[in-house]
Amino acid sequence: MYNFPHIPIPLLFPVSEGALLKPWFSLDRLDQGLRLIRERKIGDFHSIRNAVGVLVDREAPVMLQFEKNPTLHQGFAIKNSHCSLCRRKSDRESCIHVAALAILSLIQPTAQARTAPIPLSFGQSNWLKLGIFLFEWLSRTRSAVRYTEAEGHTLVEVTPAVGLLQVALPESWTAAGKLLLSRKGSGGREQLKGFALLDSQLQLLTMTEGEGTLARSGNSSIGWQKDSSFWMWLARMLYIFHCDTLPELRWDQATSRFSLQLGTGHEAGSLTVGLPPEKTWELVRNVAFPSAPAILPPARECYRASFNTDN
Repeated sequence: MYNFPHIPIPLLFPVSEGALLKPWFSLDRLDQGLRLIRERKIGDFHSIRNAVGVLVDREAPVMLQFEKNPTLHQGFAIKNSHCSLCRRKSDRESCIHVAALAILSLIQPTAQARTAPIPLSFGQSNWLKLGIFLFEWLSRTRSAVRYTEAEGHTLVEVTPAVGLLQVALPESWTAAGKLLLSRKGSGGREQLKGFALLDSQLQLLTMTEGEGTLARSGNSSIGWQKDSSFWMWLARMLYIFHCDTLPELRWDQATSRFSLQLGTGHEAGSLTVGLPPEKTWELVRNVAFPSAPAILPPARECYRASFNTDN
C-alpha cells in the first residue's frame, strides 16, 4: 500500500487493514508508521521470496519476513523483523519503522480480494508465472540493454537475439532496477550502502543454509538465481503497480508473432514484450491472459486417400 506517489495517503491508517496487523502493532503505532510514509522518510521498497525491506532516509535497512498461518484469521504471520536503527531499543511491539514497512507490504489485488502481504499474494498470481518466464528466457541469452530517460520514468529496452522487452520504470524504481539488472552476484568485499545494502541483507535473510554455502563458494542454485533476479523483481513490482491486471496478448497478422502490451511506452509502469516464437506457446499455456486466443485441440485426421487395385 502507498508504494507510489500517485496513491493518496490518509491521515490515519484504515481500521480494516489495522485489524490485519493488530497482533503485531497497535493502531497508534501504525498511525506513526503511516506518518513516516507520508513524510517520504520510508522508501526503496524491495522484496525477495517471503521477505520485504525498505530504507529509512535512503540509508538504514528495515526488514520483515512473512509466512502463511491458516490458524490465524489473517491467514499469515510475521515470522521476524529487523530495524537497523532500533535494534538496541527494547519495546513490547515493533518500532515505527517496521510498522511503516508492514503497511507498505500489504496489497489488495482486486476489489473482491482479501488484503494480504505482497510476497504471499504475488506467489499466487499470474505475475509470478510471467516473472519465471522472463527469467528463463532473458537470463540465458545475451541481450543489449539501453536506458532512455524521460519525465517521471526511465524506459529500459532489452534486446536479445529474438524478441524484445521494453518497460517504463517509474522514477522511484530506476536506481534499483539498474543495480539489479547489472548485478553479477554477491560476495564482494566492498562497502555496500543504500539499496545495494538492503538487497544484500534481504539475500542473507532469505537464503537457505545450502544456498548460503554455495554463495560463499562463489556459486548459486538456479532457484536462487531466479528468486533474486531482476526479472522476478520486475514482475513483483509490476504486480504491485497493476495488481491483477495483466498485459494484453496480441497477435500481429503480418508477422504471425505474438506480443504483450500493458499501457504505452510513454507512461510509467508500461510494459511491451515481443515474444520469441519458440517460447510463445510455453507462456500462453501457463499464464491466464484475459485476451488469450482460443486453444484448439490437437489436429486429427479427417480423411484418408488410398489407391485401389487399378491405381
